[in-house]
Amino acid sequence: MSTSTGMKAIKCSDCGFISPPPMSACSSCGSDSVAEVELSGKGRIYTYTVVHMGFGALKDRTPYVLAVVELDEGVKMTTVVEEMDANAVQVGDAVAYHHTEENIGPIFRPA
Repeated sequence: MSTSTGMKAIKCSDCGFISPPPMSACSSCGSDSVAEVELSGKGRIYTYTVVHMGFGALKDRTPYVLAVVELDEGVKMTTVVEEMDANAVQVGDAVAYHHTEENIGPIFRPA
């Protein structure tokens, strides 16, 4: 039985480059032969910062972890990591996609 993460990306049929949508042509090789794929939603924190003064949709969530997550597929994306202790977060921590919020984007949580 397969489980859907609901996390989508665009993959180039020519060079294999994967990027978060939207993308109508490959930003790596320029090919317009791209298709939507589903990502595992699993990854690790590549780098991060702890935000103490938020703005917009995140102004009432401080402090929060803003991280670049490298997914198992090699895609790196900037995202908010919820339910993570801002004092204990480390590069390499395992995280998983949880949901997408309008005006914020993908939200991850510790795996």
